[in-house]
Amino acid sequence: MNSLIESLNQWGENFLSFAWPMLWQSSLLIVALLAFEFLFRRRLRASIRYALWLVVLVKLCVPPTLALPTSPAWWWHATPPPVAAKPLPHFTVTYTDAPLPEMPPAPLPVFVSPPPVMTFASWLLVVSAAVSFTLFGWMLVRWWQVARMVRRATTAEQFSEALDDAWRLAGTPIFRSARFTNADELPGLKTGVPNARQTSVRLKIVAGRISPAVCGLFRPTILLPQSLAENFSDEQLRAVLLHELIHLRRRDVWVNCLQALLQIFYWWHPLVWVANARIRRVREEAVDDAVMLALRDEAETYAPTLLEVAKLALNRPLASLGLVGIMESRSALRQRIERLMDFHAPRHAGLTLVSLLGILAFTAVAVPMGEGPAPQTNEVRPSAPPQNSDSVTIDGSTGRGENRFSLHRVVLLPPLTNPPTILVTAHFFHMSGVDFQKQFSGWKFKHDAANVGSWVAAWPQPFSSILSQLKSSGLQQFSAPRAVTISGNAVTMSIGNGTNEIKFNCTPEATNGLVNLTLAYRVVEPRDGNLVTNQFHTVALLQNHGGIFVSSADELGEGASNLVAIVGVEIVKNSAPPQNP
Repeated sequence: MNSLIESLNQWGENFLSFAWPMLWQSSLLIVALLAFEFLFRRRLRASIRYALWLVVLVKLCVPPTLALPTSPAWWWHATPPPVAAKPLPHFTVTYTDAPLPEMPPAPLPVFVSPPPVMTFASWLLVVSAAVSFTLFGWMLVRWWQVARMVRRATTAEQFSEALDDAWRLAGTPIFRSARFTNADELPGLKTGVPNARQTSVRLKIVAGRISPAVCGLFRPTILLPQSLAENFSDEQLRAVLLHELIHLRRRDVWVNCLQALLQIFYWWHPLVWVANARIRRVREEAVDDAVMLALRDEAETYAPTLLEVAKLALNRPLASLGLVGIMESRSALRQRIERLMDFHAPRHAGLTLVSLLGILAFTAVAVPMGEGPAPQTNEVRPSAPPQNSDSVTIDGSTGRGENRFSLHRVVLLPPLTNPPTILVTAHFFHMSGVDFQKQFSGWKFKHDAANVGSWVAAWPQPFSSILSQLKSSGLQQFSAPRAVTISGNAVTMSIGNGTNEIKFNCTPEATNGLVNLTLAYRVVEPRDGNLVTNQFHTVALLQNHGGIFVSSADELGEGASNLVAIVGVEIVKNSAPPQNP
């Protein structure tokens, strides 16, 4: 049960993330079309207005995240302000000789997660789905009622001639798939003129007073009420049948089916109900225009025929997934008759090439309302490390009380690419001149420019060998810091207390598997009552896992107590430096 609730909560969030953008995007389109139709309904023929309203159905069928360069939404991006770089943390780690406090382990609390509850979004999803399934069930019942009415209706063979005349006026036959053995039995087959028996459209008479309608997605059937069949003249019947056949030619039954399904899914969208009502009304006006142009000299009889339909057929056709009638409502029929009384025949009842291109352009602009890719912005990168820094102090035993070790880690913004990170390790030893000569016998140390100290670079294998030898020699190692930094960024290591101090500054930069290490240190020591400062600087090209040996004395290690730093580097590929050292 808990997994079901969690799934409903997730589906509810997905539903809201879909429903809200669809609500405002489709509402914007529908309001724009309502305003456009109000301004230009007398200047544009009904077929163009109908095609524009069909864009709403296209919009409801595509996801609201659809984004194309043809839409203004693709280009509408608020110019973001320049992003200033945030102050970067400056960490200081200090080792002292204070003992670590003993902290008894605290018992971990037993955490029992509360049972999940349905969120507001999940309840909206459940209610929406329940209403949609109810509406769909109701539509299926209506469809079944229409299908039962069609089965019980009688075939109207006596009106086959009127149906043939209507087919000729409509101009687009739909032929049966069945084969006929005797062509002489089918008038019009030799001459190429379609008739009712050649087509797949069935004409049936139904009892009751309903509006004439056409139904059936795959086997279209025209339903004609008996009262209308008994009282209408041949001309009036031909006009009614022509109206329904034009509906078939335009595939309006399929569009009506799509409208019904979208209405079921978007029942919570009030403007979708408005749009569907406008589509049905404008569709009837477009069919009226086509009927008037097809009847030509008999066009003046069409409006009185619609009025007679309203008198004899009191009920609207049953609302279902595949039923289109001649009379949607009495108010709509009244407006249609008033429009036909002042009818000015257009040159075309359908769409011309120019109007079709215009509608396609409108669709390309109005349908994709998703946001395009945001423009790329660059951060303002600082040119120097921040002055104010965060400090983290870690107490621990150093082995020698008078020495303090500080690790200053300066982190700069990474470049746009993902550079490798480099692990810098340092081991600091005190040793006499004799021990220095013993450990580094055969190594050729180089002086720095200021003759403050000496150094030598080592490949990975000898570097690891010397380091292991020093660790096992019993010599005093008083600090062993390590830090991870981005290639090209500096790591500062300090030993001492400011009046007796050595500060190392390491800047490793990875290039083609090698590390170009820039190493500088400053030595501050009291001498004859004064503080003496010496500077050391060198650059060494090291192999990965290699390092450099640095001595504060000369290359012979003749000092009574030499400070030796063993600095190693290791490239860590495709990773970012940690937040804390």
